[in-house]
Amino acid sequence: TYYVYKGNYKQLRDLLRCSFVFETFSDLYRAFTILKQIANEEKTMNGGLLFAKDLFSRSGNESFGYRYLQVYVNCPGSNIVCEVQLNHKMFEQHKEDSYYLFKRMRLFETENGNTAYNYATQHIRPKLQHTSERFQSLSSNNNNNNNNSNNNDKKNDKKNDKKSDQNQNDVKEGETEMDMDIDIGEGETNAFEGEEDSIDSLLRKWLPDTSGKSPDGVTQVIVDGKPKSYLQILKQHGFGCADHLEPLQMEDLRRLHFKDNHLKTFWKHKTDYFVLLEQKTTKGEDGKEGYNDKWFLNCRVAIKTYHGTYLRAHPGKVGSELDLQTKVSDWEQFDVIPLKGNCIALRTFHGTFIRASPGGEGSKLDLNTEVRHRETFTLVPVGSSWAIRTCYSTYFRAHPGGAGSTIDLQTQVGQWEVFQFEKVK
Repeated sequence: TYYVYKGNYKQLRDLLRCSFVFETFSDLYRAFTILKQIANEEKTMNGGLLFAKDLFSRSGNESFGYRYLQVYVNCPGSNIVCEVQLNHKMFEQHKEDSYYLFKRMRLFETENGNTAYNYATQHIRPKLQHTSERFQSLSSNNNNNNNNSNNNDKKNDKKNDKKSDQNQNDVKEGETEMDMDIDIGEGETNAFEGEEDSIDSLLRKWLPDTSGKSPDGVTQVIVDGKPKSYLQILKQHGFGCADHLEPLQMEDLRRLHFKDNHLKTFWKHKTDYFVLLEQKTTKGEDGKEGYNDKWFLNCRVAIKTYHGTYLRAHPGKVGSELDLQTKVSDWEQFDVIPLKGNCIALRTFHGTFIRASPGGEGSKLDLNTEVRHRETFTLVPVGSSWAIRTCYSTYFRAHPGGAGSTIDLQTQVGQWEVFQFEKVK
């Protein structure tokens, strides 16, 4: 696949393309230095380093778009141009979704701009809420809200909404043990990117502005002759929520203009925050190892739904089916594989992996043959059970019924979004 950038075939630039992915910015820029040295010293590479553009350091206030370091060189012994992309892992894991969008947006390019983008800016953006309001903590009122989506009865919807607004969701007689488990209490909400754990609030706590000049209340530093807060710098470079801070290394922070004293303060707070977050995820309310201990990591399990059915993976390759079954045999067995950043992958008996599709309520779950970002999940404690959150901040949802019933995604957690892990002998 290639694109003609300016309508002139003589200016075709990326006939060939290759990509490298790095876990730290220090390694990424070190690779660029090596590539530049090779291109300029290798006599068979005509022209040396032809072109380089650092998309990690975009000007302006763009808060979206794919970021990478772009380099053009001639292939050794020829005049065929190769585009070399140096990617950071935190962006590359979302590359598939970005390219899916970009390919379709190119269909709407006109002389007056991109009509799809202009429409979204004019008609869709005003309807969207602020980013910090998109993330919801688990609480008992979500149970009622979720039941609204599962129950089309309008009268019940109004009653449940009213109860949710008034926070009148106490456990009543006749409710099952799993009903009671939905109420996780205030102590567990930090597992989410809620308002209290937004990157804005964390930076204001960790690096508060004492001069009274910072517009966002975070310490400022001079960058290119202008004052910028560390919050502005992080957001400009794509770190839009607290979860994005975890993989940052000291070298990355230095490249983001952190001064030594601010770097040490930030590093201590960041480390303590994620240690505490992990403890809250894996410990009970009393702080002791208890019902939320992740005993099932690296184990073979069956995943039981609220309705008493089990997740079932069908054999096949990319796109194979995932549904529910009433008993456990080979197809209902999964390996829980721990990944970096408190994430997991779920490998089926057939060697494939559960994959989430982008979108809201009703989005699809199926299977894939490899683990990328769509195959990584976060476990959120809900009482003695778990909610399984996708990279799109949606949750596994099991529908009632027998063999062949549906397993898909929902935007919030209620009874249908709660699961238990059972060890398979």
